[in-house]
Parts: sequence; C-alpha cells; structure tokens
Amino acid sequence: MIAAGFYKIIFSDLISQRVESDVRARFLSVQNLVGRVSIAMVIPIIGFYADIYSIEQTFALIGIVGLCSGLPVIWMLRRYKIL
Repeated sequence: MIAAGFYKIIFSDLISQRVESDVRARFLSVQNLVGRVSIAMVIPIIGFYADIYSIEQTFALIGIVGLCSGLPVIWMLRRYKIL
C-alpha cells in the first residue's frame, strides 16, 4: 500500500504539470477508475492464493511481483528524466 500512495502522489503531480486543466479532471478520473478496476480483478486472485497457501507466502509473492514490476518503471522514469 505504500507503493500505491507514492504512485498516486507522483503521477497525479506529473499529470497536473503536463495536462491542460480542461482535460485534467477527466484524465485523473479515468486513472482512478482503471486503478480501482484492476484492484478489483487482482484481489480475488490474491485471496484464492492465500486460501491455498498461506498469508506469509501471499505477502512474499506480492512483494516479489511488486519489486519486479516496480524496478523497470522506476528505471524508465529516471531514464526519461520524469522522476
């Protein structure tokens, strides 16, 4: 959840700086909708995994997936001098 907090702060600020004000509200609304829908699709899968294995293994899997998907994003943001 910490990463989600950073994501919202960083990308909302970037969007506010780069998107015109007449489109900004619509863009942020769509961004929030996509985030909520993706969470709604992933949570049952995580719950199913936790039922089969354990909470500890589920948290480890979430951490590994988050790290593996987050590092390339941070690398790209730094490469294009966005972050």
